[in-house]
Amino acid sequence: MGGILVAVWYILLPLAVFVDYYLSFPFWDGLVTVSVLWSICLYFWFSGNLILASKVPLVERWIPYDRRVRLHIATGLAIMGALVWHVLSKFLGNMEIDWLSWVLLFGCGAFLVMSATWTKMPLLGTLRSLLGKRWSGLTNRFYDGLRRVHGLGFAALVALSWWHIHSAGIDAMGVSGLSVAWAGAAILSLGVYLASWFRKMLAAEATLSAIEVRSDLVLLTLDLRTPLAYHAGQFAYLRFPGISGLRSGHPFSFLSAPDAEGGGMVLHFAIKPQGDFTQALRTLKVDARVLINGPYGNFRPQPGEKNLLIGTGIGSVPVLSLLAGYDEGQHNWQAIVAVAKAEDLPRVPEGDNVMLMEYAKDGRLIDKSLLNGVMGGSPDWHVWICASTKVRQALL
Repeated sequence: MGGILVAVWYILLPLAVFVDYYLSFPFWDGLVTVSVLWSICLYFWFSGNLILASKVPLVERWIPYDRRVRLHIATGLAIMGALVWHVLSKFLGNMEIDWLSWVLLFGCGAFLVMSATWTKMPLLGTLRSLLGKRWSGLTNRFYDGLRRVHGLGFAALVALSWWHIHSAGIDAMGVSGLSVAWAGAAILSLGVYLASWFRKMLAAEATLSAIEVRSDLVLLTLDLRTPLAYHAGQFAYLRFPGISGLRSGHPFSFLSAPDAEGGGMVLHFAIKPQGDFTQALRTLKVDARVLINGPYGNFRPQPGEKNLLIGTGIGSVPVLSLLAGYDEGQHNWQAIVAVAKAEDLPRVPEGDNVMLMEYAKDGRLIDKSLLNGVMGGSPDWHVWICASTKVRQALL
């Protein structure tokens, strides 16, 4: 479903609007044609990226987080290229370059560079490496503010993009009624963004009751102040108001299951400290206030189906969450948990239905032959994998 929606919004809809516009105002000049097509793509990619960045359940369900990040980065670079071409084509065609074009160009460029403080982006990696520790220091100090400015600024650019189109009269052209897509894209994307903000404001509150810092893991225990309805296997965005570098929400899978402990009022998270945010979690103190925006995610095997659960590395956390609520008579299921060593796990799973693989001990990596052996060649199994892209590609 997510792939279809992305194809429609980022490819089919811009092409359809371009054809509709062309039929109402035919032109044959190659430079103008390319410029108009780029401009139309630019507008819908702008609004599409605002939707991708919004934290609402439907978006999270249809397009997984890691895919949204990759698509956001790729289209962000394409948007920058389209803006450069848009301004350059006006210059080469001796056309007036209005102030909105300059605002969009420099605004998008600023936000692109800004986002490199928290995302590894092509073409900007050299800048990160040259700045080194100074870059990391700026990231930690201004991270939360930069994230807020980036989000609000991008929403403003979407609104300015629509005004740019509208003031030029382009949204009034067309022969098939597709001209409504111009305003529709802006209204939908800004509406989704506002819904994301409202959801963030209504986040559940909790108190950090315990923290355990291991060499490769940070284990958090949170006591909810109000109930949170979630399912094992899902994730939520955690943020810590008032703590520098931790004010912006980051996604983490639940380690706990809803009714496994504390009547659903106690949450557990296991987090691998890899980036600036997760490294800063090591410094948290008990009684810190936590805001939980969630739940999100569709990693939810259905009862009654034959489910094979696979978790590797830190991807084992949602599988362990599911196992906390399972018993051998409840589901026809099998789980494979693969890690370098058992000590890397927040807790070691047990049971006849669980296969624990330790690479450091047996030297074996999870592969297709192992999966086929577990499933016995039956097509009835539903396979649920939480692992890196490389592992998923190797297994599927």
